[in-house]
Amino acid sequence: GGVTATQLISPAMNLSGYSSASLSFWHYYRDIGDTGDSAVVEVSTNGGSSWNIIQSYTTTLGTASGFVNAPAVNLNAYAGQASVTLRFRYRATNDWYWSIDNVSVTGAPLPSFSWTSTPSGFTSGVQNPTGVAVSANTVYQVSVSNGGCSDEATVTVNVDVTDSDG
Repeated sequence: GGVTATQLISPAMNLSGYSSASLSFWHYYRDIGDTGDSAVVEVSTNGGSSWNIIQSYTTTLGTASGFVNAPAVNLNAYAGQASVTLRFRYRATNDWYWSIDNVSVTGAPLPSFSWTSTPSGFTSGVQNPTGVAVSANTVYQVSVSNGGCSDEATVTVNVDVTDSDG
């Protein structure tokens, strides 16, 4: 006969290099059905000054010997943020419990681009650089990496200074 109020808070995560992200975890939430009971997942991007509820649970899920994998919680709205903190918050009056295991945050990293040139003098980190002035034959090399995958390519620009119309 009492009130339980507890929370599990993650360390801050840097999602600034990701285009998408999601949260996955296994849990057993045993609910008695009282109003006011809550099991929620929240996110903060300001060090915990404020929290947004991104998922809530109101009915029993899983069993003590059979945790269930919660459907992936979409964190795409927080991809690109430098400081993302998750909080699992449980509040109950004369209720049971919420057990959580195997918490994982995964995402798709943003690709990075690195342009150089021969002869040297040109560098860029954008995918499609514009406004490049070419005054001599130049070979441009680009390296692309995306979460462990990488590739390279070259573009050759040959300047034709032949006057064909006099």
